[in-house]
Amino acid sequence: MANKRFTGYLRDPLGEYASGDKWRFTHLTTTGEVIKGSTSVFDVAPSGFYDITIEYGTVVIESRDKISQKWINHGQKTINASTVVTTLPALLNAVTPVSEAVLLQMEALLNDAETAADEAQAAKLAAQAFTESLKQ
Repeated sequence: MANKRFTGYLRDPLGEYASGDKWRFTHLTTTGEVIKGSTSVFDVAPSGFYDITIEYGTVVIESRDKISQKWINHGQKTINASTVVTTLPALLNAVTPVSEAVLLQMEALLNDAETAADEAQAAKLAAQAFTESLKQ
């Protein structure tokens, strides 16, 4: 199965290690051997160190610190071969770039839609002119 490894240390706002904090990952896609809706939770070690491997797919990332005990949703991230970050903070800040091929395809679709709209408007005007000519 394809996956990405993330390692590093987590700290709280005062710089202490975030030991005992929990992180939850829920897959939004069925990818490889992971089923949509599957959830995993891990506890940050007392040293603040984490070493986790996340399977490829679109994943909701949540955390819960040991003091507030409230889950915080950090959004969804796509993890795949294009994911270059290797730490959780970097993953949370990462933007999954749209590939150049997708941008080109979307621009072509937009161009086609604008052309179709122009042609529809011209056809409408021609039909109105034809209808007016029949009335005379």
